[in-house]
Amino acid sequence: MNHPLHSKVWCGLSLSIAVALGYLFFSAGQSPFVQAQITVQRTPSTDQWFLERVGAPAISTQRSAPVLVAVIDDGVDRDEPQLKDQIAGVINIVAPDPMRDRSGHGTHTAAIIAARPGVTGIRGVCIECRLIIIKAITNHGYGSDVTVARAIDLAVERGARVLNLSIGGTADTPAIRRAIARAIAQDIVVVAAAGNQTDTERPFYPAAYPGVIAVGAIDRFNHHAHFASSGAYIDIVAPGVDIVSLDSSPRGYSSMQGTSTAAPQVSAAAGLLRAQFPHESAARIRTALLVSATDLGPRGHDHRYGAGLLNITSAISYLRQQRVRAIAR
Repeated sequence: MNHPLHSKVWCGLSLSIAVALGYLFFSAGQSPFVQAQITVQRTPSTDQWFLERVGAPAISTQRSAPVLVAVIDDGVDRDEPQLKDQIAGVINIVAPDPMRDRSGHGTHTAAIIAARPGVTGIRGVCIECRLIIIKAITNHGYGSDVTVARAIDLAVERGARVLNLSIGGTADTPAIRRAIARAIAQDIVVVAAAGNQTDTERPFYPAAYPGVIAVGAIDRFNHHAHFASSGAYIDIVAPGVDIVSLDSSPRGYSSMQGTSTAAPQVSAAAGLLRAQFPHESAARIRTALLVSATDLGPRGHDHRYGAGLLNITSAISYLRQQRVRAIAR
């Protein structure tokens, strides 16, 4: 049975427009869950504070062929000048819905990963990464467990080494669970938004599936973002408030918030690591990201911050040290 996915949208009348997008609600018969609370500012600055916070390299550290990162979302603006040369392929499995994302969510996510510098001054974390954009959610916010599972399989077939899922829901569905397991078995790094449900520690899927890197969110002060989920399944956190990136609006960029904006930073970091250390397995890349994270909150792993804040510089150093030790043996 294909379960419908629901979404709700609220528009405020203040200086910003608050758009809550529930891209995936996997199971019928439950109360709809709004996955990502996204604030789109009317006149945002272009301050990408998160780049420095996570240790994103100022210039490319690419030393091998570009790594393919698959973005499963609600589409992309393929005409965006800072993104179009970064896109290696697009797949629309919810046609005749157009590939362009009406919400800007997919473009925003993709640009956090790999946007090239341009006139806006905005760039992504992994400029040398290449993107496979798979539209599995319509512009009305609907899809199914089957469409998302198919998108995951297509990402693997097309050669993705990293998979970003800034989508999710509270229901554990067999189709998506099996697709995730197949991807991990094929040595793919799978990253997913941990969700924005503050009133419960109920697991959020696909982030809570075994082997997936579940990404929570912090604010500018390294505090747990007020909207972000908590739970034992949280692996790591990244900035998720006031995240400026490209989108499909006439202005071409916006500031958003949500674990949807934190996850692509970790996906980009995984892409950087896979480029610099092409022989490392997905499991080793995952380990490097977690053990090198900057501890926040209570010492050690906790339900709000997981292992801590993404630290790309430390992750690179960790893998370099591991390589030196292996050679020394």
